[in-house]
Amino acid sequence: FGRIRDLLAGLCRGKRASLDLALAILVAFLPAALLGFLFKDVITAYLFSVEVVAAALLVGGLVILVAEHLLPKKSPECADEVGAISWRAALTVGLCQCFALIPGTSRSLATILGGRVAGLSHAAATEFSFLVGLLTLSAASIYKMWALGPALTQVYPAGPASVGLLVAAVTAFISVKWLVGYVSRNGLGVFAWYRIALGGAILAILALK
Repeated sequence: FGRIRDLLAGLCRGKRASLDLALAILVAFLPAALLGFLFKDVITAYLFSVEVVAAALLVGGLVILVAEHLLPKKSPECADEVGAISWRAALTVGLCQCFALIPGTSRSLATILGGRVAGLSHAAATEFSFLVGLLTLSAASIYKMWALGPALTQVYPAGPASVGLLVAAVTAFISVKWLVGYVSRNGLGVFAWYRIALGGAILAILALK
Protein backbone atom coordinates (compact mmCIF):
# COMPACT_ATOMS: atom_id res chain seq x y z
CA PHE A 1 0.00 0.00 0.00
CA GLY A 2 2.85 2.37 0.79
CA ARG A 3 4.43 1.84 -2.63
CA ILE A 4 1.14 2.41 -4.46
CA ARG A 5 0.28 5.45 -2.34
CA ASP A 6 3.69 7.03 -2.95
CA LEU A 7 3.47 6.24 -6.67
CA LEU A 8 0.05 7.85 -7.08
CA ALA A 9 1.02 10.87 -4.96
CA GLY A 10 4.24 11.28 -6.93
CA LEU A 11 2.39 11.10 -10.24
CA CYS A 12 -0.01 13.82 -9.10
CA ARG A 13 2.98 16.01 -8.21
CA GLY A 14 4.89 15.13 -11.37
CA LYS A 15 7.84 13.60 -9.49
CA ARG A 16 10.42 12.13 -11.87
CA ALA A 17 10.93 8.94 -9.81
CA SER A 18 7.19 8.18 -9.86
CA LEU A 19 6.93 8.91 -13.58
CA ASP A 20 9.86 6.58 -14.28
CA LEU A 21 8.34 3.77 -12.21
CA ALA A 22 4.93 4.22 -13.86
CA LEU A 23 6.62 4.06 -17.28
CA ALA A 24 8.47 0.88 -16.26
CA ILE A 25 5.18 -0.74 -15.18
CA LEU A 26 3.59 0.29 -18.48
CA VAL A 27 6.51 -1.13 -20.48
CA ALA A 28 6.19 -4.43 -18.61
CA PHE A 29 2.42 -4.46 -19.18
CA LEU A 30 2.32 -3.81 -22.94
CA PRO A 31 3.82 -7.00 -24.50
CA ALA A 32 1.34 -9.41 -22.92
CA ALA A 33 -1.54 -6.96 -23.35
CA LEU A 34 -0.79 -6.67 -27.06
CA LEU A 35 -0.34 -10.40 -27.64
CA GLY A 36 -3.37 -11.25 -25.53
CA PHE A 37 -5.58 -8.84 -27.48
CA LEU A 38 -4.34 -10.02 -30.88
CA PHE A 39 -4.43 -13.76 -30.21
CA LYS A 40 -7.19 -14.14 -27.59
CA ASP A 41 -9.38 -16.19 -29.92
CA VAL A 42 -6.52 -18.50 -30.92
CA ILE A 43 -5.53 -19.00 -27.27
CA THR A 44 -9.12 -19.81 -26.31
CA ALA A 45 -9.59 -22.20 -29.24
CA TYR A 46 -6.34 -24.17 -29.03
CA LEU A 47 -4.75 -23.79 -25.60
CA PHE A 48 -7.60 -24.18 -23.12
CA SER A 49 -7.27 -27.88 -22.37
CA VAL A 50 -6.29 -30.03 -19.40
CA GLU A 51 -3.30 -31.38 -21.34
CA VAL A 52 -1.88 -27.91 -22.01
CA VAL A 53 -2.36 -26.83 -18.39
CA ALA A 54 -0.66 -29.98 -17.06
CA ALA A 55 2.26 -29.61 -19.49
CA ALA A 56 2.64 -25.93 -18.58
CA LEU A 57 2.71 -26.80 -14.88
CA LEU A 58 5.40 -29.42 -15.44
CA VAL A 59 7.57 -27.38 -17.82
CA GLY A 60 7.19 -24.27 -15.66
CA GLY A 61 8.45 -26.18 -12.63
CA LEU A 62 11.51 -27.39 -14.53
CA VAL A 63 12.23 -23.86 -15.77
CA ILE A 64 12.08 -22.55 -12.20
CA LEU A 65 14.55 -25.19 -10.99
CA VAL A 66 16.99 -24.35 -13.81
CA ALA A 67 16.63 -20.62 -13.19
CA GLU A 68 17.13 -20.97 -9.44
CA HIS A 69 20.30 -22.99 -10.10
CA LEU A 70 21.75 -20.64 -12.73
CA LEU A 71 20.71 -17.33 -11.18
CA PRO A 72 22.60 -16.82 -7.92
CA LYS A 73 21.01 -15.09 -4.98
CA LYS A 74 22.01 -11.46 -5.01
CA SER A 75 21.91 -8.60 -2.57
CA PRO A 76 20.13 -5.40 -3.59
CA GLU A 77 22.41 -3.06 -5.53
CA CYS A 78 20.55 -0.05 -4.16
CA ALA A 79 18.14 0.69 -1.33
CA ASP A 80 15.14 0.80 -3.68
CA GLU A 81 15.60 -1.58 -6.61
CA VAL A 82 11.96 -1.29 -7.70
CA GLY A 83 12.04 2.49 -7.76
CA ALA A 84 15.24 2.44 -9.80
CA ILE A 85 14.23 -0.29 -12.29
CA SER A 86 15.33 0.41 -15.86
CA TRP A 87 13.10 0.16 -18.93
CA ARG A 88 15.24 -2.72 -20.20
CA ALA A 89 14.60 -4.71 -17.01
CA ALA A 90 10.90 -3.82 -17.22
CA LEU A 91 10.79 -5.02 -20.83
CA THR A 92 12.39 -8.33 -19.82
CA VAL A 93 9.68 -8.79 -17.20
CA GLY A 94 7.03 -7.89 -19.78
CA LEU A 95 8.31 -10.39 -22.33
CA CYS A 96 8.33 -13.12 -19.68
CA GLN A 97 4.77 -12.22 -18.76
CA CYS A 98 3.75 -13.20 -22.31
CA PHE A 99 4.32 -16.85 -21.37
CA ALA A 100 1.47 -16.50 -18.88
CA LEU A 101 -0.93 -16.35 -21.83
CA ILE A 102 -0.47 -20.14 -21.95
CA PRO A 103 -3.03 -21.63 -19.52
CA GLY A 104 -1.29 -23.27 -16.57
CA THR A 105 1.59 -20.82 -16.60
CA SER A 106 1.67 -18.69 -13.47
CA ARG A 107 1.75 -14.97 -14.31
CA SER A 108 3.44 -14.08 -11.06
CA LEU A 109 6.12 -16.75 -11.34
CA ALA A 110 6.79 -15.82 -15.00
CA THR A 111 7.28 -12.17 -14.10
CA ILE A 112 9.31 -12.92 -10.96
CA LEU A 113 11.66 -15.05 -13.05
CA GLY A 114 11.77 -12.25 -15.62
CA GLY A 115 12.84 -9.85 -12.90
CA ARG A 116 15.51 -12.28 -11.71
CA VAL A 117 16.81 -12.66 -15.27
CA ALA A 118 16.88 -8.86 -15.52
CA GLY A 119 19.14 -8.73 -12.46
CA LEU A 120 16.68 -7.96 -9.66
CA SER A 121 16.81 -9.61 -6.26
CA HIS A 122 14.03 -12.02 -5.26
CA ALA A 123 12.31 -9.35 -3.16
CA ALA A 124 12.43 -6.64 -5.85
CA ALA A 125 11.37 -9.05 -8.61
CA THR A 126 8.40 -10.19 -6.52
CA GLU A 127 7.27 -6.66 -5.66
CA PHE A 128 7.57 -5.45 -9.26
CA SER A 129 5.69 -8.55 -10.42
CA PHE A 130 2.71 -7.59 -8.29
CA LEU A 131 2.80 -3.96 -9.41
CA VAL A 132 2.66 -5.14 -13.02
CA GLY A 133 -0.03 -7.64 -12.07
CA LEU A 134 -2.18 -4.88 -10.58
CA LEU A 135 -2.24 -3.11 -13.95
CA THR A 136 -2.47 -6.29 -16.05
CA LEU A 137 -5.31 -7.93 -14.14
CA SER A 138 -7.21 -4.65 -13.75
CA ALA A 139 -6.98 -4.01 -17.49
CA ALA A 140 -8.06 -7.58 -18.27
CA SER A 141 -11.05 -7.27 -15.91
CA ILE A 142 -12.14 -3.95 -17.42
CA TYR A 143 -11.84 -5.38 -20.94
CA LYS A 144 -13.90 -8.42 -19.89
CA MET A 145 -16.58 -6.17 -18.44
CA TRP A 146 -16.66 -4.09 -21.59
CA ALA A 147 -16.82 -7.20 -23.81
CA LEU A 148 -19.76 -8.63 -21.86
CA GLY A 149 -21.70 -5.39 -22.13
CA PRO A 150 -25.32 -5.64 -20.91
CA ALA A 151 -24.80 -9.34 -20.11
CA LEU A 152 -22.34 -8.41 -17.35
CA THR A 153 -24.92 -8.36 -14.56
CA GLN A 154 -26.34 -11.71 -15.71
CA VAL A 155 -22.96 -13.45 -15.83
CA TYR A 156 -21.70 -11.77 -12.65
CA PRO A 157 -24.64 -10.75 -10.41
CA ALA A 158 -23.74 -7.78 -8.21
CA GLY A 159 -24.15 -9.57 -4.85
CA PRO A 160 -22.03 -12.68 -5.47
CA ALA A 161 -19.51 -10.67 -7.50
CA SER A 162 -19.04 -8.19 -4.62
CA VAL A 163 -18.54 -11.01 -2.11
CA GLY A 164 -16.04 -12.69 -4.44
CA LEU A 165 -14.15 -9.42 -4.91
CA LEU A 166 -13.96 -8.80 -1.16
CA VAL A 167 -12.77 -12.33 -0.36
CA ALA A 168 -10.22 -12.16 -3.21
CA ALA A 169 -8.90 -8.83 -1.94
CA VAL A 170 -8.44 -10.08 1.63
CA THR A 171 -6.83 -13.39 0.65
CA ALA A 172 -4.62 -11.65 -1.92
CA PHE A 173 -3.35 -9.20 0.71
CA ILE A 174 -2.52 -12.02 3.12
CA SER A 175 -0.92 -14.28 0.50
CA VAL A 176 1.10 -11.51 -1.16
CA LYS A 177 2.42 -10.27 2.19
CA TRP A 178 3.50 -13.83 3.02
CA LEU A 179 4.82 -14.60 -0.47
CA VAL A 180 7.13 -11.58 -0.71
CA GLY A 181 8.76 -12.52 2.58
CA TYR A 182 8.98 -16.24 1.77
CA VAL A 183 10.46 -15.79 -1.71
CA SER A 184 12.96 -13.23 -0.38
CA ARG A 185 14.25 -15.76 2.15
CA ASN A 186 13.87 -19.09 0.35
CA GLY A 187 13.59 -18.52 -3.39
CA LEU A 188 11.14 -20.30 -5.72
CA GLY A 189 12.25 -23.92 -5.39
CA VAL A 190 9.23 -25.16 -3.42
CA PHE A 191 6.87 -23.81 -6.09
CA ALA A 192 8.85 -25.64 -8.77
CA TRP A 193 8.40 -29.02 -7.05
CA TYR A 194 4.71 -28.31 -6.44
CA ARG A 195 4.19 -27.60 -10.15
CA ILE A 196 6.17 -30.66 -11.23
CA ALA A 197 4.23 -32.93 -8.87
CA LEU A 198 0.84 -31.55 -9.87
CA GLY A 199 1.54 -31.44 -13.62
CA GLY A 200 3.07 -34.92 -13.57
CA ALA A 201 0.11 -36.34 -11.62
CA ILE A 202 -2.42 -34.87 -14.07
CA LEU A 203 -0.53 -36.20 -17.10
CA ALA A 204 -0.26 -39.64 -15.46
CA ILE A 205 -4.01 -39.72 -14.80
CA LEU A 206 -4.73 -38.68 -18.39
CA ALA A 207 -2.40 -41.42 -19.69
CA LEU A 208 -4.28 -44.07 -17.70
CA LYS A 209 -7.67 -43.10 -19.11
